[in-house]
Amino acid sequence: LDVGWGNRNGIAMTLVLCSPIIFYLGFSSHKVLAYFYYLFSYILYLVTLFIFSRAGILAGTIAMFVLTIYSLAKGCNKSSLVYAIASIAILVAIIMLTEKDFVLKVIEKIEEYFSSGSSGRNYLYKEALALFLKYPLFGAGLGYIGNMFDVPPFCIYWFHSTPFQIIGCMGIVGIIAYSIFYIARGVIMFSNLKQFNIVLSIAIIGFEIHSMFDTGTFTPFPYMFIIIFLTAFLEYNNKQEETFIDLV
Repeated sequence: LDVGWGNRNGIAMTLVLCSPIIFYLGFSSHKVLAYFYYLFSYILYLVTLFIFSRAGILAGTIAMFVLTIYSLAKGCNKSSLVYAIASIAILVAIIMLTEKDFVLKVIEKIEEYFSSGSSGRNYLYKEALALFLKYPLFGAGLGYIGNMFDVPPFCIYWFHSTPFQIIGCMGIVGIIAYSIFYIARGVIMFSNLKQFNIVLSIAIIGFEIHSMFDTGTFTPFPYMFIIIFLTAFLEYNNKQEETFIDLV
């Protein structure tokens, strides 16, 4: 899918967040409706593949694999899930048999993206590490502007990786501050292992995997705005005897 330069990672990140959330709706629905929720979630994952975002493919594959295994073991409407998986498998098989050239082009495109290097990110990572070594305590600051790309007025100089952004711009102080942040959020995510919490936590972890190779953590809107809301839902749900979705 041609979504335009610079757009594929953002769209893929949104899909990585949305797919597990839609998947969860299948847990609390009638079996027939659950089938369509599961099916739609897998279709969104397939769309992620066709966007050719490497970070999205990696994060989406991990998130959907873990979610599928968890759902088959602990989820609800398992028969609907099996039917949805079978439907996707049949759909993929039909496409592979009838559109061989198309499938080969998709595979070649994915291989090309994964074998084409780091799209300049390795130079950004080296720059972030050099800044950390030069300014180990506080980093170079979020106002730092390097020479790898032109920074629009509404952006910071992104290193396209959460850990490298932290060490390059905020140094040891940033490492400590974000460690506290992630520990606090981890406690909220895993202190109550309800199905709702598990599924939303998988979505958040998928986002974090994606952000290891992109700008999500340092893009306030919409991505961190969404993450804050999801975390608030989890925190609220931890205090309830019923699942959050049953209360709305």
